[in-house]
Amino acid sequence: MNKRKIIKLLADSLKIEVTELQKYDENSSLVDLGLDSLGFVQFIVNLEMAFGIEVNDEDLILSKLLTLNDLYLMLSKYFKSEDNSRKVIILDCDNVLWNGVAGEEDINVPEAFALFHKELTSLRNHGILLCLCSKNNAQNIQNAFRDLKISLKKEDIVCAKIGTKNKAESIKEIAGDLNLSLDSFVFIDDSDYEIGLVHAFLPDVKTIKVEEYDSEFFFDLQSLFKSFNNSTIDRTKMYHDQKEREKEKLIYKSVDEYNQSLQTECICEFAEESQAERISELSFRTNQFNLSGEHYSVNEILGFLSGSDYKVFILQAKDKYGDMGIVGAAVVGEKGDKYIIKNFMLSCRVFDRGFEYILLDTIRKCVKGKMLYGIYNKTEKNEMRGTFYADNRIKCIDNIV
Repeated sequence: MNKRKIIKLLADSLKIEVTELQKYDENSSLVDLGLDSLGFVQFIVNLEMAFGIEVNDEDLILSKLLTLNDLYLMLSKYFKSEDNSRKVIILDCDNVLWNGVAGEEDINVPEAFALFHKELTSLRNHGILLCLCSKNNAQNIQNAFRDLKISLKKEDIVCAKIGTKNKAESIKEIAGDLNLSLDSFVFIDDSDYEIGLVHAFLPDVKTIKVEEYDSEFFFDLQSLFKSFNNSTIDRTKMYHDQKEREKEKLIYKSVDEYNQSLQTECICEFAEESQAERISELSFRTNQFNLSGEHYSVNEILGFLSGSDYKVFILQAKDKYGDMGIVGAAVVGEKGDKYIIKNFMLSCRVFDRGFEYILLDTIRKCVKGKMLYGIYNKTEKNEMRGTFYADNRIKCIDNIV
């Protein structure tokens, strides 16, 4: 849901400045700003035209939409939530990270650009991955990062595609390198052509055109990543470490040999309450190897842990490059003489290392020979793992009975 655009439309209907509405308490009455029935109808008409939606008649009651929060709650049903899907920002460089074209003219960093760097660094520190996609020369970009006194460092970038290749192709390569789906990405560029190209060929990628770094721009950017505000995991370091692992992987003949070379250690055990937040986060961030497609809040995980109907397993891993933390989890329910795997999740960062079999073997040992079933609900992203249960002699079902 593009709150920035919604606020602009509402401000136009109220005939006030956008900045005034942005500063307004989201729980305070909009009537105090002059919203009346006529203005409300005008706003809804403009909203429908701008977003190509049709608001249901039962939602067109001003008395139920007196605050911004009321309005957002009502409109949320008409928009696909992006809060949990966007994980990566891909940045153009020239006239995006600095003013001017590196290697062709003097470049500088005005105050507004410095504020953008500060915002990017904050997002990076909260788990968002930063990448570059530029048609400039790689050495020019390297020199710019070296010479400019900016808070954003080259080390903050997990992947860079610099060269003449069209940006849609470069973004697909970045998606492949990071093993993430295209709807994980936000692309920021100053060129109408590049924004249009990516939007046309990669419609799942969220595109943002830079016009100026004002409060509206930052509001729009922040709204895409609200679910990461409490994350403390350094994902940039994790992906840099993963690159080193992938380099080593090329010289080994088997997964076991590769894992041994990395001095891999795994711990698979029952989860504790202190791990509920990470397990919840894993359920929301893991899509390709999330066999039921379910996502769990922290309270739901705590409910599984405190009750007697479910067991929650976690898999932690580390190697010579670092501690990867909890990279896998499973929720297993007991129903009479059988156990049912309600969900089985594995982070994309550890695909092809055999960790899923360690987790599954631990579950099998705990059920002590009883019948084991697994819930698989096909989604747009987990289809490649759809045969996992069948391949491991586990009967697949679609719900707990």
